[in-house]
Formats: sequence, structure tokens, C-alpha cells
Amino acid sequence: MSKFSIYLQSAVLVIGTGILGFPTLSHGETCLHVPEETTLREIRAANSSGSGPGVEQTLHPDMCNSVALNHPVELESSSKIPVILVPVSGRSEITVNAPSRKEVVKKIEEEQVSVLFSNIMGSVLDIQSEIRKHELDQALHHIVALEGQYPSIKILEFTRASILLLQGHRDEAKKIAEAAIQAVPDYQEGKRFLSALGSTTQAKEKQK
Repeated sequence: MSKFSIYLQSAVLVIGTGILGFPTLSHGETCLHVPEETTLREIRAANSSGSGPGVEQTLHPDMCNSVALNHPVELESSSKIPVILVPVSGRSEITVNAPSRKEVVKKIEEEQVSVLFSNIMGSVLDIQSEIRKHELDQALHHIVALEGQYPSIKILEFTRASILLLQGHRDEAKKIAEAAIQAVPDYQEGKRFLSALGSTTQAKEKQK
């Protein structure tokens, strides 16, 4: 089962319980408004009365779709995630507007980016702590490992260049920083780092 399908199942349950703001429904005839053509399927327990599959019908947008909600129903359309409605005491008219599949995917991506950023920042903070303790070999080992894990995040290379500079490897540090700035030309801290390296080098040359 894919992560996306698991998320959809979770979303169905959450939406069905009304946690996301869906009003509850009353027993009997209920007027359902849907934003697009939607398939309604009645969900019956195995031991419920009656035989055969539950009722299935098509709901249409821009109209009141009269539905007898004597059992939970699933609503499914082409662009929205599935929704389960459970008949409990409440309103007899409802507008159903579940999140779109694109919105769900975007939310997943945003959460993944947030987790990714949190993981990277936690590791960078640990490396900075090692630098403050002058544990440079250990810090260098950890930043190289982090770069291997996230090769597309080029600003990590400036941290490695900084460690190399502290270890006395100025030329290697500058070479790494110059390559990294090509990938992230708008990274101001990287520009300042390179500028400082250039100024120091020039000062040394003048002293000679």
C-alpha cells in the first residue's frame, strides 16, 4: 500500500467524523450539494439487515441531491478525496466540499519538506556545536555524511568549507566554496564567505 493511499484512508476517516468542519447529518432524507459529479455508495455492515450490495447513486452538482441516509455512505469523485458521511442527529442539508487530490499531495509534500528541513537543521546545529568545541575532525566527518545524504542542498558545502578553513586548508576551502556558489548564486552568506577568503588571501600576498 502506498503512502498516498494510506494518507487518503486517514483523511477519509478524519473527514467522516466531522473533525474538519463537516456538519453532521440527520436520519432520513438529506439534501446533499456537491461541487462535481459524485458517486455515492452505501456502506453496510456484514450483519446488517437486507441482502446484496448497498445503494449506489450518482450525485450532480448545482442541485439538491436527495439521499436517504440510513447507513454510512462513501462519496467519491474524480478530483476530490473520498469522504465518508455517517448519519447522526443534525442538519438535513449539507454542502460537501472535500479537499482535492492535488491539495492532499501538496500537503504531503509540504510536510515532507518541513520534516526534511527539521532533520537537516538538527544535524547542522550538532555540527556547529562540535565546531565550537574544536572537534573539527568529527565535525568534518559529520558534514561530509550529511552532504552525502542530501547532495542537492549545496549550502551544506559552505559549512564543510568553513571547517576546512579552520583546519588550515584555505585553498581547498575556497575551491569548495567557489563551486558551491555556482549552484546557489543568490546565497549571500556564501558570497560573504568567499569575499572574506579573497580579502585574506590578498592581504597575505601584499605582506609578501
